[in-house]
Amino acid sequence: GSFLKERPMPSKHIANITSLLKVRDALSEVQNAERTGSRVEADKMREGLTKAYDAYVKEFGTIHENRKLFDFDPSHYKLTALEKIDKKTKKVTGKADIFTQPTISALERATSATSYGDAISIVLNQSGIVDIKEIARLMQVDPDVAGQQLVEQGLAYNDPRDGWTVKDLYLSGEVRRKLREAIEAAAL
Repeated sequence: GSFLKERPMPSKHIANITSLLKVRDALSEVQNAERTGSRVEADKMREGLTKAYDAYVKEFGTIHENRKLFDFDPSHYKLTALEKIDKKTKKVTGKADIFTQPTISALERATSATSYGDAISIVLNQSGIVDIKEIARLMQVDPDVAGQQLVEQGLAYNDPRDGWTVKDLYLSGEVRRKLREAIEAAAL
């Protein structure tokens, strides 16, 4: 038999959790806006967070007073972090800084790299693919030069079927097929 059993939940708990989910969603919107670097958008989302939080507290009390209702939620730590707590009294003393100011710095795009290893790491982190044009931009060289350097340094290879691929992926899997395709592509 199943060890999970459905248990009825009082309607007041359902209303509490539903209201708290609105706070969680508003918080996510603020954080997403801050990550993109849009201060105007983040401030607009911050107003929504304040409204959702204030409505929740007015109806149900502080998040900390109700935390046992939602401690199953993976984002519960974010919600409890919305309130400042006095360490001695364990009472809520106010709202966290995110209600009034940015708390996340926007990701700054790299403008250059000092080596091809750094360039490929930056590009993979940003896009998840070997973008030869972006690597060339970071190294301030022509894309053909960047490609040649990646191959010479053994960092990436131009797979005739899949395009630019990191060394570890290119030199694994169906290597015989890849060799055959590379020879055929070189003959053209």
